[in-house]
Parts: sequence; structure tokens; C-alpha cells
Amino acid sequence: MIRIRGYATGVFAIGLLFLGTAPGHAAHLEIIGEWSLRAREGERVQLTLHWKSKDHTMSSITEWSLDRLEGLSPEQLDSDGTPVRFRILTGTGALTCEGHVKSGSGEGVFILIVSRSFLNSRTDSRDSDVAPRRVPNGGAT
Repeated sequence: MIRIRGYATGVFAIGLLFLGTAPGHAAHLEIIGEWSLRAREGERVQLTLHWKSKDHTMSSITEWSLDRLEGLSPEQLDSDGTPVRFRILTGTGALTCEGHVKSGSGEGVFILIVSRSFLNSRTDSRDSDVAPRRVPNGGAT
């Protein structure tokens, strides 16, 4: 399994894996998968994304300030159970999540739309920090 740290790094790695399968004329890249979320201290959340392609299974684990998740409130997160739809927007694209939260955790499905211009701008990058790193034993500690 490959663990990718950081949203921008994760988006770049996803793009590289799927770039060859995306039509050349597409304006963006869409990736669909599953998400889970856990409340952390100080109105922060840990967001985990899981997705599969033909040859890869990947996960991304990131921590966000709750105010960056547009459409998800502290009240919803702490509720006895409610459906949610929230999104995170960055210069790399948009992550939209739909699902259910209850008592500080939740899960559902996501769609990640990565801008083609972002992917094209990163293909010439020689920055080794954007490469996914292999984690022994699937990242278990």
C-alpha cells in the first residue's frame, strides 16, 4: 500500500497514476472513492481517503481545520447522526464528500476533481517531495 501525506502531494500522485488513463482532451480528472473522518483536538479532523484503480489501492490521511471543510459544522460532527455533504477547495482541485457523521466520526463516498492545468504544471516537476513513498507493512505501526 502507498500512503501519501498532504492533500497537494496526494492529488499530484493520484494524477500521475491516472493521467495515462484520462482522455487527453479532458478539462480535469475525476477520482471516486471512500472517506472516513475522526474529530481531533481543537476543532481539527483527520480525513482519510481510500480509492482503487485497476492496478493500485491507495490511501491518503490528512488533518484539517474543521473550518476548511465547507458545509460541515461542529454541531453536525457532534450530532447523534446526520447526513452531510462537504467540500475542500484548493488550487489543485475540489474534493466533495457525501455521507453520514455521528459523535465525532463519519464516512461516505467522495469525488475528487483535479484540474488538468494543475496536473500538466506538475508533470515536469523534479521535486522528490511529491513522489509517493512506500510504507512497509501497509503503514501499520
